[in-house]
Amino acid sequence: MADKKLRVWLPLTVSLSIVLGMWLGYELRARTSGERLFEVKGKTGIQELLELIRNKYVDDIALDSLSDKTMGYILSQLDPHSVYLPPADVQASTEDLLGQFSGVGIEFQMIKDTVHVMDVVKGGPSEKAGILPGDILLKANDTTQLSGKKITTAEIRKTLRGEKGSRVKVQVLRDSQLKEIVIERGNVQVSTVDVAMKLDSITGYIKLNKFGERTYEEFMQELEKLQQQGMKRLVLDLRGNGGGMMKEAVDIADEFLSGNKLIVYTEGRRSPRTEYRAKRDGLFEEGKLAVLMDESSASASEVLTGALQDWDRAVVVGQPSFGKGLVQEQFTLSDRSAVRLTVARYFTPLGRNIQQPYSDGKIAYQERHTKRKMMFSNIQDTTIADTHNGKSYTTPSGKKLYGGGGIEPDNWVKGDSINLSTDAIQVLRQDIIQTWSYRLYKKYGTSLKSATSVNQLKDALKIDGNDWLVLNELLIEQGMQPVKLTTTDQNYLVKRAALNIARYIWKGQEYYKFILKDDIALKTAVLSF
Repeated sequence: MADKKLRVWLPLTVSLSIVLGMWLGYELRARTSGERLFEVKGKTGIQELLELIRNKYVDDIALDSLSDKTMGYILSQLDPHSVYLPPADVQASTEDLLGQFSGVGIEFQMIKDTVHVMDVVKGGPSEKAGILPGDILLKANDTTQLSGKKITTAEIRKTLRGEKGSRVKVQVLRDSQLKEIVIERGNVQVSTVDVAMKLDSITGYIKLNKFGERTYEEFMQELEKLQQQGMKRLVLDLRGNGGGMMKEAVDIADEFLSGNKLIVYTEGRRSPRTEYRAKRDGLFEEGKLAVLMDESSASASEVLTGALQDWDRAVVVGQPSFGKGLVQEQFTLSDRSAVRLTVARYFTPLGRNIQQPYSDGKIAYQERHTKRKMMFSNIQDTTIADTHNGKSYTTPSGKKLYGGGGIEPDNWVKGDSINLSTDAIQVLRQDIIQTWSYRLYKKYGTSLKSATSVNQLKDALKIDGNDWLVLNELLIEQGMQPVKLTTTDQNYLVKRAALNIARYIWKGQEYYKFILKDDIALKTAVLSF
């Protein structure tokens, strides 16, 4: 039963790891004209089959969709992380790593047939124009209906995005009042540094959400500010960070490691060993350092943490990382779609490859991750070699480390979702909790602002039977069955809702000051100094 409870988490983690998965050792080719994987001089059997279906098949069929599924299936037979990107997804994926796009700068969600503004990018065009979280978007440019009809999120994005300097007029419903707001589109910068702040007079805290093209630059700006404020020790939070570009992770590692220490190396059947070493005097080679990780920390996060752990440079706190030690290179195909193909493996300085085994297929790959997660959530012992590939490695200080399945923390902090029922995990898996949290915010929002911690906010949410009925209604709208929740389930879901609601009420540094008050992993990290 525990296996079934936990198994649903893996697709979320795999999805995050793939979408943000790092392209180790390679530049972001999709920014330019791209490199084609091959030139086809004659039709292949697959191409002939698709052409035959186009010309002869009895029913109309979306051939592009069929072709995408075929490409995806072929790559799925290789390894868990080789992936096909249709043309429509390439630009979005590229913009995600670049951290910049031209548009209005809002995060929205479609609830039933209504577009709700969930968040507004700080300093972005929408914030400047006066758009607020909780606004409902009804129309764009007087004629384009955004709410009250079936419309896809892709169509909404296409309507709102546009060239820098162009304008879009939106009709907004706010507190039962109609407003018309003109937004001048601009370059929207999405920082990969969620927050950087002082925890006390000498302790700094930096949280990275991914490793994008500007992560090192953003990180250095914040690190320098903290040092100017007297920081002597640092907590680097990589929880939920699914990776990104290896170069950025290597450059950050260089700031913590002295000399020409090896940071990571890559090697594959057709890719010779390539080493990445520290090159310069780092800005923080001496101060005490702790790294926070969880089961969603992957790829570039593991490169950085693995190097710091191998050299005894940082104490690692939290849960075992995801375990993605494969290198993808992106190739652009002739129709502007792309393939991220696994071309090598990466290894930590001691030689650990922390990729989970996958030779026995994806199902076994998923089950193995589920079993490890269950075991790791119930123990606080970092010396369990039988959960790995059996080979141990020794750091300069004599500490034993293992490869073959993620990076183990030095100090364990158990997750709080291990005892949830399958019904509760189904709610989390479908992201229903986000919509439910928003509904609760709209209902209780004005009475919550006096809370000073997540636990106080949780207590201030007077969840009643009607609120749980709303949750089940949301599930039914998604074609799912209503759920029966235990008391443990309900307490956890209300806490998750409180965390989401806190983001609506508090922004930026104030939000993190609020939620970190009850963060056990962070407290453990500070105590480790």
